[in-house]
This record gives sequence, C-alpha cells and structure tokens, in this order.
Amino acid sequence: MSDETLKIKTIVVGIDFTSASDLALLYAERFAIHTGAKLLLVHVVDPAKVSPDEMDAHLALHDIIDSAKTDMQKTWAEVAGRGVEGSWIVRHGNVRDMILDAVQNNHADLMVLGSKGMALTGGSRFGTVAEQLVRAAPCPVLTVVPESRWQELENNHRRLLLIPTDFSAASDAAFLYALEFAKSTGGSLLLVHAVEEELAVEPIAAKLEYLRAEDMRTLLASAHAVHVEAESMLRVGDATEIILEVARERKADYIVMGVRGGDQVDGTRLHGKVQDLMHRSPCPIFSIYLRKSTKTSSRKRETTETQSISR
Repeated sequence: MSDETLKIKTIVVGIDFTSASDLALLYAERFAIHTGAKLLLVHVVDPAKVSPDEMDAHLALHDIIDSAKTDMQKTWAEVAGRGVEGSWIVRHGNVRDMILDAVQNNHADLMVLGSKGMALTGGSRFGTVAEQLVRAAPCPVLTVVPESRWQELENNHRRLLLIPTDFSAASDAAFLYALEFAKSTGGSLLLVHAVEEELAVEPIAAKLEYLRAEDMRTLLASAHAVHVEAESMLRVGDATEIILEVARERKADYIVMGVRGGDQVDGTRLHGKVQDLMHRSPCPIFSIYLRKSTKTSSRKRETTETQSISR
C-alpha cells in the first residue's frame, strides 16, 4: 500500500543490536512499506566509551567498527529480503551527534528509535540518547518501547492515536501530524486535555471548561471534516499520569505529543517528564518538535488572553 499523505520519503533508524532497536526496526519497516519510504539504518560506535582495559585502543576501535559493519550487513540483508529499500551506515563519534548528522544530511522525514535499550557499543544507552534526540531532531521522532502492542503491526488493525493537548501551537502541530497519520492509515484520534487540580475550582473551572470545550469542538470538527473519527476527554490531575492512565485504559497504539523548545510538551515543563513518559508508556510515542520561533496562531493568542483575564 502506497501512502503519499504523510510525505515520508526517508526514515532514519537507530540500531544498537538490542531487542529494543529490533522492535523499532519492525515499526520502521512497516512505515516504509506504507509510505514507500527508504530506510537508513545507523549504528554509532563511540570511541570515548571504549574500555580502558583494551591493550590497544586503536586496534580495539577498528575491530569494533568492523564487527558492527558485519552485523549491519546481516541486519540489512534481512530487511532488504522483505522488500524494503534503503541502506545502512556505521559511524564513530558521539552517538547523538552522529545520528543527528545522518538525519540532517539525508533530509530524513522521520527518526525511529528504540527506548530502554540495553548498553550500546561503548556503554551508552539508547534510552538516554532517545531523550536527547527528541529535543534536538529536526523531524518527528518515534520512540518504540518494549511494551508496544504487536497488533499495531497487523495490516487490519485500526490504530488509536492519543493526543495530549493544551491547545498551544506545539499541541496543534501534534494534532495535525496525528490527523494526517489517521487519514493515511484509517486510524482514529483521542484528544486528551488535563486540568491541574488548582484550576479545577470555581470561578476558574467554569470559564476554563467553556474555553476548552470551544477549542475541543474546533479540533474535532477539523477531524470530522476529513472523515477521521475523533473524540475528546478532559480529566483533572497531573498531565503525565493522565496521559499514561488513558493510554492504558484505551489501549492506544501511539501517543502523539508536541514538544516545544525549552523541553515543553503541551505546555508542561518536560525536563523530567519526557523521560517519565518514554520509560513508562505502554505504546510508542511520536514527538513532534516545534521550534521556539514558531508563532502562536491568533486563535491561541486570543484564548491565552481570555484565560489571563479570567484568572
């Protein structure tokens, strides 16, 4: 099945030869089959992490790189045997920087990584690298967790995309990406908005509920206009806990979240919450990064001003 809607032509996949990256590769292959995209498998050897116990560090690094190339050749042979086009590379240097270089130099439209990976060559961990890349990547990042439900990989499975939203420019970007994904795959959307407990009191609560209801109706109407099933949910409490709770309750296939400069996701400071979501999520997470320079729409500015007045 070919899908032009998402306009994904190149997918970079981080490979560390662990079960985590194996699962990420399966997801990347499925995307490649759906979109007609090419895969670029990237493995990075970090010289700074080579064990000091090695008697000849230069020879050890050479051997590690050669071994990695042999493993990548085997991995790619299996992928190509399933009819997927693309290539692979092995680089040495800082893992984060080398993967970003591969993404930028190849104009990748999507990066796919396994989270909670075991030790990389040289002792790095892809779980940590994935968290760094989410904030730095110039394209959407899909982090695949070990708990990911295998039925998502089935052709006849109808996907449910959970979108945390606070109606900011970042969460709007996530909504639009999820909408295109749903249009392409026949999936449905679940918009989730969390209200902090301190805002769930009168007279703020009534005004906030009215504003949020209006915004939700706008987003739902956008989805229904292109024949995508969508529903909304509002809950009171900590945003991260609510996202995880709803994802488990509804057996979501993906969480699609907007990530803004300054480590924000849907308006919430994310310095420790990206890690929390990635480590505890029951499903893969799409991170849609929004640059700080992106301007908020007039609708959002008006909403923000109204909220400020109501407070």
